[in-house]
Amino acid sequence: MKSIYKFMIFIIIVMIVMLILINIREDIKYSSEENAIPPIANEIKTTVKLYFIQGNELVEEKRTIISKDSHIENQIIKELIKGPRNKTLISPMPKNVKIISAETIEGIYYLNLSREFIDNNLWNTIDRRLIIWSIVNSVTELNYIKGVQFLIEGEKMTFDFEKYSLESPFMFSEDFIREDKNTPFGVIKEFLNNILTSRYDKAYTMLSDESRKSISFEDFKDIFSDYNNDLENYDIFTYHTQKFSNYVKVTVIYVFLEADGFDYNKKIEEDWKLVRENGMWKIVVID
Repeated sequence: MKSIYKFMIFIIIVMIVMLILINIREDIKYSSEENAIPPIANEIKTTVKLYFIQGNELVEEKRTIISKDSHIENQIIKELIKGPRNKTLISPMPKNVKIISAETIEGIYYLNLSREFIDNNLWNTIDRRLIIWSIVNSVTELNYIKGVQFLIEGEKMTFDFEKYSLESPFMFSEDFIREDKNTPFGVIKEFLNNILTSRYDKAYTMLSDESRKSISFEDFKDIFSDYNNDLENYDIFTYHTQKFSNYVKVTVIYVFLEADGFDYNKKIEEDWKLVRENGMWKIVVID
């Protein structure tokens, strides 16, 4: 009997020890979870183009930025607020402006800023187009952003300036960038000028390699020989550039020109595709 009692006591002791060990293990587990160090978010390192103001032009400044999320556009705005490294350039945004909210929806970047953006000396003394496109061009350098919609404390700006409306998104524009003849729109303008002056030989050299392989000079000349008639009395009104991973698309809008000005009811819209070859923009006429 004594042996049985001893055995039972031994079993009870073993069970008690096991229960104690289990409780200690659970305590360690919970303690580890409470003190766990969260994983560090992956940092994204990107080189971007920022556009700052100098005189009546926008000047490009390249900068490498580090972001902890995929919204590089938000970091670009913060870098514009920080200002240029070249002190001869001017930032489009005052230091005290606040980003209330910012999000990208279907390629449009909705930038909601505090009133300091327009209630400052810069907005009232400098060409406002430079301020707008300094921001727009910087953000739309990203391939996935087509335009920027400005908001001031949640509301669209209701006043217009020049021929532009602040109630609609703004697209990339080369108009104010320091002149470089080999910009996409600059190439299109030169190409059209060659066509309109019957310099088909010069225009043909502006095509991409693939286009010139696909279309002979004679066929090219036949295609564009009637171009003067198609655009007679039309003039370029505006354009916008959309960037993709391996090409850009320039949409040119022509408006009928009458004696007393443009007839905005008569418009022609054309899309031009350009690719980069040997450091130059070339026009694609055959897909």
